[in-house]
Amino acid sequence: MKTGFIGRLGFLFGLMLLVAPLSALAEGSGQASFILVENSWVRLEDIVLTQPMTVDLDGDGLDDTLTTASYGQIPVVTVIWGDGRAASELLAFDPGMLKGFDLVAADLDGDGQVELAVAAGPETNGHVRLIGVDGRSKIFSDGIFPYGTSAVSGSFLATGDFDGDGTMELLIGSGPGRGSNIQVWGPNGRGFLGEFSPFGNDSSYGVHLTTGDFDGDGRNEIAAATAFGGGEIGLFNGLTFDLLSSFRPFGDDYDGGVELSTVSSSSVVDGIDHLLVSRSGSSYYTRPWLPQYVRVDISEQRLYAYEFGQLVSTFLVSTGLFSRPTPLGEFSALAKPEYVHYLWSYGENNPDNYDLGVIKWNIRFFPHLYIHYAPWHNNFGRRMSHGCINVNRTNAEWIYDWLNVGTPITVSE
Repeated sequence: MKTGFIGRLGFLFGLMLLVAPLSALAEGSGQASFILVENSWVRLEDIVLTQPMTVDLDGDGLDDTLTTASYGQIPVVTVIWGDGRAASELLAFDPGMLKGFDLVAADLDGDGQVELAVAAGPETNGHVRLIGVDGRSKIFSDGIFPYGTSAVSGSFLATGDFDGDGTMELLIGSGPGRGSNIQVWGPNGRGFLGEFSPFGNDSSYGVHLTTGDFDGDGRNEIAAATAFGGGEIGLFNGLTFDLLSSFRPFGDDYDGGVELSTVSSSSVVDGIDHLLVSRSGSSYYTRPWLPQYVRVDISEQRLYAYEFGQLVSTFLVSTGLFSRPTPLGEFSALAKPEYVHYLWSYGENNPDNYDLGVIKWNIRFFPHLYIHYAPWHNNFGRRMSHGCINVNRTNAEWIYDWLNVGTPITVSE
């Protein structure tokens, strides 16, 4: 039987075959494996060591090692050949695509040779390409754009044999910023086979995927997890897409993301595939399902700006004095007036009255309160304002140009 993680990731582990209550993981390790017992997930007490992806890419009977470039790097797959020859670099996408990408390897067209499937990461249109050992496109000459060419959510991948015929199908999971979606494709001439929403359209955390024969029926099931928040896993029938089970491996209070992989039945004594889960970070601070997000920490007097969870800028600010505090809560960028005249009166002869003149680069997030340039002081990192968020010239210009109206802004301490 072929399993859906072929070429995805290798594992070594010492299995002690002791089960623990599911809730135990909430207080324990950030990684564990599970087996499906009578339609319920049971955690195994095990030690898991992950290794690089290995697969016989050129059909010489020797395992080759694959590594991928990370976010911000030119999108290449590096191949360390098992026969010792010089390493190769396969270009997954145009060199200007620096947002990272997902990778799986399997014989997807039934010709007996492994193909690589790559999917562009968050902040991209999620373009999926199938490439051969020479780096050239295979099967789909233009690739697949599962969510259209103008999408910005990216995609994730997995493979699996869902009908037990020995031929692999390709799964595409949606990235952060759009309703959860899984598409199934048959690259061996069958094309698009169907799609479903594993967590509903309101879930925009992205969908991490793996497949395996978790119930021992000879066919792969689809395991899906909320990638960057929500802390949830669902198991689905690979043919009907029916929900078979769901659980929260890190407890009901965990709202972070979940990574998934499959441990092969050939590697364990009980003879069924195991589901390996890992925490992928809390969603609260970075909101990685959002194309833009701003967080202001009052205790640090610092602003953080994110794109799909990636920190793109951080700098000191000055928020409201204790007597005139900046309000805490969840806000959004309401407007971006280029110029604002900062003039306010609290009453005749009140010493807090001010007229600071006309100031450039302003982002309104609350009635009469702005993130704005403050040329009258250089004490950033200390409370200075009457409720606004003061920024120096360089950072005020940057965030004004970068931030879009509607972008969420959280102020907390």
